[in-house]
Amino acid sequence: RFVYHFIMGPYTQEELIQILKISSSKDIEDKALLLLSNICQGNPRIGINYLKRCENLSGIITTEEAVRKFMAFAGVSFGGFTSLQFKYLRLLNRSVKPLGKNVISISLSLPESYIETNIEPLLLQKGFIIRASRGRQITEKGKHLLIQIQGV
Repeated sequence: RFVYHFIMGPYTQEELIQILKISSSKDIEDKALLLLSNICQGNPRIGINYLKRCENLSGIITTEEAVRKFMAFAGVSFGGFTSLQFKYLRLLNRSVKPLGKNVISISLSLPESYIETNIEPLLLQKGFIIRASRGRQITEKGKHLLIQIQGV
């Protein structure tokens, strides 16, 4: 029925900032917009969700401080990684061999579909994990991230 297939490229930081600015129901500091654009994993939907939560934590103006409060409360790091993504990386880091999605799903108590759509995409895109036929493995880059951020 639809003949054309469109493949969208990733959003630039400037585009994300513009989308967030338009979506804001309050005045928002430029530093807050920049920080939100850094933590939304390049996804406007996530950015808008985070923005709304920050607006609930702020007064008349959404500030950088409100965004940082939200990050601490929600367990979101500067790169936009969530506590679940770090838990996923730590699980792979402890394993000697690749882990299948079923084992990961059971270990994290999450559905496989949730892991594939919400946890893995950013980790794959940034090169922190690889997904092979034998299972998922953490890369050296992923191990370095854990050491750098978590002190594992």
